[in-house]
Amino acid sequence: ESQAKLIESLANALAINPDVKLICRLAHTIKGCASNFGVDALSELAGKMEEDCNAMEAKRQTGSRIRP
Repeated sequence: ESQAKLIESLANALAINPDVKLICRLAHTIKGCASNFGVDALSELAGKMEEDCNAMEAKRQTGSRIRP
């Protein structure tokens, strides 16, 4: 995917019925692309987004196992 398409995909994933797994994957990809191009601020931001998404997904999975 092109970098512009990644950003568009991320915006769509956030706007329409948020898909946490997709957002995690896109954030990870953006983090790597930004790092490769030396855009450290974007890489750090995407890394934080990836961490937050992973934490949300882990919490969701843990919560779903606890419920009857």
